[in-house]
Amino acid sequence: MPPSEPGDQSAQDANAAGAASGRLEQLLSDGVTDGELIAHVPTERLIRSLLRDIGFLIGVVMSIVGVAVAVALAIWQDGINIAMFIALAPAAIAVPKYIFGRIESGWGFVSRITERGLRMRRGLANTRTDNIVSGRIQRIELRRPLLWRGPGWTAATATVAGIDDDSENGAENVLPVGTREELQATLGHLAVPLGTADDTAFIEHLLTAPAREIDGFRTRVRMYWIARRTEVSVLLPGALVKRGGLLTKHIEIVPRERIQQLSVDDGPLNRKLGVLDLQVGIAGETVAVSNLPRRQVLDLHATLSHDAATLRRYRDRQHWPQPALSLAAPAGQSPGPSQPEEQR
Repeated sequence: MPPSEPGDQSAQDANAAGAASGRLEQLLSDGVTDGELIAHVPTERLIRSLLRDIGFLIGVVMSIVGVAVAVALAIWQDGINIAMFIALAPAAIAVPKYIFGRIESGWGFVSRITERGLRMRRGLANTRTDNIVSGRIQRIELRRPLLWRGPGWTAATATVAGIDDDSENGAENVLPVGTREELQATLGHLAVPLGTADDTAFIEHLLTAPAREIDGFRTRVRMYWIARRTEVSVLLPGALVKRGGLLTKHIEIVPRERIQQLSVDDGPLNRKLGVLDLQVGIAGETVAVSNLPRRQVLDLHATLSHDAATLRRYRDRQHWPQPALSLAAPAGQSPGPSQPEEQR
């Protein structure tokens, strides 16, 4: 046979490299290849998000300083010995463990919407795959640190009935750091309609606007000056939404049909200030709406009590509000009557 040309050899090497890359990508995907792609977190975005997270950086710095002070005090009191290093080993390990945990929570994150719900894959040392059904979502929390506001990144977690996993790498972490488009797609498949003219625009307004520009319930007590400028609660047709946070904006979205328990907290200081605290209980969580005028809390309690008594009836669960995008029929199928998530 005639010797192969250099160009042919280069083409063969390129094809072999492409095939190997394809096999590696297939291995790393861990089977999360079916369904519509909702979010994909590149490594560069993940690292940049950690470097822009002031809370994460402060936590790392304070941990390192704490370990350094403990080592210095131990050396000053007892000198250098093996027992000192053994005693301080857990504290020294906690810092890299915390950093690695934050990295692993979003490493290679991919989410797709499938027939069984939102399927997610993540992990660096240990690959983890989770599946969440929208019908079990009890609460959604959004978080946007100060330095994430420029690129418009947002993290989203969900309280899911039947899942008790509060780790950063757990199933409840449905979007470690996502763009506006990824957040919109994720909420479109998990969150019930809020009942506004444009839910996406309303959420973006909550994440960016000062509290005074948001119509809702807020404390009027002057001594709670931080809460007056940062916290506001809004009752929408589909959900109770609470916004708070000074450097990092937090939004809690509680669907009104998921409310299970309500309680009003009162005390001598509250009576002196003319305020009340409302505790809104859902499966696995409690959302506190604090220091509001007494009449507003009583009216809000009456409205949400009616929701808790009527909207959670099990026999009517097929009529519960569903995420807007989850109602779209798959390609090639005509839309039919909605079914309970438990029967899908």
